Amino acid sequence: MEKIKTDGLRKASRIILWVMVLFIFARGVFSIAFGNDIAHQRALINNQLAIIDTRTALSLNAKAFSENFVREFYTFTGRSNSDYLERVSRFLVNALDIREPTAGISAEVLNASAININHLRDNLFDVDVITIVKYTASGEYADKVTIEELVIRVPLAEMDGRFVVDELPKIIPPIKRADISRQTRYFGTAVERAELATISAFLESFLRAYYMGNQVELVHFTTREFRETYGRGMSGVVNFNRIIDIFAYYDELTGAYVIDARIQIVDGGGQPMEQRFFLTAVRTDGRHHINSMRTRM
Repeated sequence: MEKIKTDGLRKASRIILWVMVLFIFARGVFSIAFGNDIAHQRALINNQLAIIDTRTALSLNAKAFSENFVREFYTFTGRSNSDYLERVSRFLVNALDIREPTAGISAEVLNASAININHLRDNLFDVDVITIVKYTASGEYADKVTIEELVIRVPLAEMDGRFVVDELPKIIPPIKRADISRQTRYFGTAVERAELATISAFLESFLRAYYMGNQVELVHFTTREFRETYGRGMSGVVNFNRIIDIFAYYDELTGAYVIDARIQIVDGGGQPMEQRFFLTAVRTDGRHHINSMRTRM
């Protein structure tokens, strides 16, 4: 019996040994056949990632540089012998000549935000900066103040990750808004007036819990999916005031209610603000529960 057990162990050991030998051999053959290709592909991927990182860093630096330049370029007293040229020249290529504004009108940049960057060729870029400028002109009785929104195109040249303004900045036409029509489509059947009143009362309770209540209160009005997706409520950061308008539809395909609600909240500074939400609610155990809360359909 002992001999049979020993023979069995020897056979099992041989099998394990041969499996290990074949595995090592196959791994070696695979590495020889495909190792270079894998390494080559990995190198290509790493190279592309490095290029993307470099371009991203360049874009961010170009935008920051342009914003800082515009703040200095459009901040002046309107009188000579100021520090204007000294401040602005730090951003300019040596041969570029910019004159100091001396028309008696002072300007102050209230905000400068780079919104677009165009890579022209080689190391040349154009960066568009939306700029809010406050102009003050001294009049006979009082200063006249005007605020203008300008879009400034800043021409940049780059070397070793550093930038310089290499041409005079230009004022370009304002950015046009997208020509998109606002559409709200409802699917389902509008609920009856009595049910709408019930939904409205439920929604008001939910919104009070969402804006001013706690997590325990919110559980009574929401599904688990809502809580997992949207997390906690506002916990008193802003206060719910009232529902302005509400429409509700029942979608027979999904068995859910679609609620279009325009509400009023009050922010921390006491300022009333309107909000509009599109919510879905399901009815379980004779009660409504909010399942989703979106800013559009």
